[in-house]
Amino acid sequence: MDFKGELIAVVVAKEKLVDFIACGEKIGREEYHPANDGMIEYIAGPKYDQWSDELKIFNSRVLINHPLHDKLENLCDNHNNIFGAHRQIMSLLKTVEADDEFWNDLNSGEVNEMGESEKPRKVFISHSSKDKEYMIVFVELLEDIGMPDGSIVCSSVPGHGIPGGAKTFEWLREQFLQCNLRVIFALSHNYYDSAASLNEMGAAWLTKATDSLLLLPEFDFNDIKGCVDSTEIGIKLDGAEDELKHRLGELKDTLVSEYSLPVLSSSRWERHRDEFVRKVQEIAQRRGAQQEIESGMVVTETRTMGIVTSGKFPDHVPTDAAFLLVYAAEGDGQIIKISTLGDGTSVSANGKQFMANSSQRESARWVEALDFLISQVWVKSTGHKGQVFELTGTGYNVADYLKENMCIDTSKEPLEELKEFE
Repeated sequence: MDFKGELIAVVVAKEKLVDFIACGEKIGREEYHPANDGMIEYIAGPKYDQWSDELKIFNSRVLINHPLHDKLENLCDNHNNIFGAHRQIMSLLKTVEADDEFWNDLNSGEVNEMGESEKPRKVFISHSSKDKEYMIVFVELLEDIGMPDGSIVCSSVPGHGIPGGAKTFEWLREQFLQCNLRVIFALSHNYYDSAASLNEMGAAWLTKATDSLLLLPEFDFNDIKGCVDSTEIGIKLDGAEDELKHRLGELKDTLVSEYSLPVLSSSRWERHRDEFVRKVQEIAQRRGAQQEIESGMVVTETRTMGIVTSGKFPDHVPTDAAFLLVYAAEGDGQIIKISTLGDGTSVSANGKQFMANSSQRESARWVEALDFLISQVWVKSTGHKGQVFELTGTGYNVADYLKENMCIDTSKEPLEELKEFE
């Protein structure tokens, strides 16, 4: 794919300047007054006045650091009082248009004489909308670091996307051209399947935006194509945990420096970082499980072993865990774990009790079954007490497969049906 073809190399400001030149030439023809009755030729009229006023605004906003700024401002202020002002303005505008060094500096976010950035700083997360889950938790991490409001652009995350009523491409284009962006490429196979994502990649390359690489699970450095440098050091979310934490720390330090953010204590940062890593792992497991389900995973049972085996994922599903999941799916999708003083821990689902008695042995049996379901991200805890667990979308899908292939009759009480598997 040609990453340049669908993108415009000139900044919006330069395009506006070109419009001013074209409009000025037209006004020079329409409001031209020839020499007559001893009067010299001149240009005057309402269009000329309006054009000069608009040009003055443009000059103050965009050309403030150009060497010709002051001269252009004086001509705009006195366009009806200086002989040949129109001709001089047009000459200055064409000179500015041809000043490639100025436009390159403006385009790359160079600083002024005071050392201040001419463009607002933002972090733009270029990603596929299909990777929204990862983007939500990543934006949460950036917020935890202390990124200020309005400094994060991520179209898939509410509050950080495209304003209502704005045209998507035009708005994104303005972000690239009018802001000093650090682009974070959230690369995945979904990313390279998205035309919009590839356009963003091309725009970042054309505008010479600073970039960072974020490789989503199941995507490797050798999968990188296009304008992104595959040799660049990046953050691989399913890489070695020590390396991942180190790279996340580097990104945090970079953002703290660029945005002059308050420095987080080590313990606070590590807590936010570890929570992010945990959530990423959960999402990856859940998506992997869903892919296996959608690919037509065949589940077979081995009753004599007391387990259900699957061809790909997971290698073994304990019968107790399978029953707990299936019965929960048949009801309200919840599993209840209650610990009581003296009676141990009880586990129930769909209003049905799974424990044959209140012994510690029986408690351990069903808590272990629940723990297995949690580890597979088939159920998740709700609330803060760790008593109520709900099936995930993948959990429901797995439950359907298990029920069908194990021939579990949920019309019977769990303990009665379990006897068929002993």
